[in-house]
Amino acid sequence: MQPIHSQTTTERKVRTAAFMILFLGAGAWFLYDGLIGYPNQNLAAAFTALQSEGIIDEVPDPLPDVINRGVTAAYVRTLPAPIDIASVRTAVGDPGLTAEDGGKVCYFGPGGLLILTVDGARVIDHRWVAAAHDHDEGEQRNQVYLGSALVALGLVWVFVLVRVLRTRVALTDAGLTIGGAAPIPFDAMTGIRAERYAKTGRLDLDYTIDGRARSIRLDNYVIREFRPIITAICERKGFDNPLPPKPS
Repeated sequence: MQPIHSQTTTERKVRTAAFMILFLGAGAWFLYDGLIGYPNQNLAAAFTALQSEGIIDEVPDPLPDVINRGVTAAYVRTLPAPIDIASVRTAVGDPGLTAEDGGKVCYFGPGGLLILTVDGARVIDHRWVAAAHDHDEGEQRNQVYLGSALVALGLVWVFVLVRVLRTRVALTDAGLTIGGAAPIPFDAMTGIRAERYAKTGRLDLDYTIDGRARSIRLDNYVIREFRPIITAICERKGFDNPLPPKPS
């Protein structure tokens, strides 16, 4: 007989790839918002607030890269007053902005703005201006958690896609071979059951090996050359072909 070799269907490949792209793309989007997008928007809002308070004359364009991830609401709650500005620098590094005239030192955290009022080397007061609720530290964490989960799902779908692309089915004189399994010889095939084919696109090939009756499910969504393979089996074995006529 003429051998028939089949990969999986294009529809299955496209759908699997679409799920992979959907999860990875959505995950990357959420991670971007949580790690970059929201902090940058908060930075712009912080500079605008400083301008409105007269601490700076104008908002720099482009914005400087001054987001300090060590400056959080939890860190601010540990600040006593007064404290040496040197202690703050030791803990979180150099400030993002120093306004000499007003005695203000500013740190830009991803979720808010820390304004220190200094007198010489001493911090005599501090104020934390939290970001808007939908962009605050909690929402940024939510975005990162959700993004990480979606990326993890996307990676699962990468492995699913690899398996889909490796689908191989062959019908040769040795019988029907699916993947790396041993072939099912024609002599072992005993019948085809297709009661639910019209609804599911699946049928069952019954066979007997070593005195044990078994069956394997064949799916027209999984096997690209489904019709030629079923037709060839039926012709070789004399089974009634359960497939409806191919549309003309």
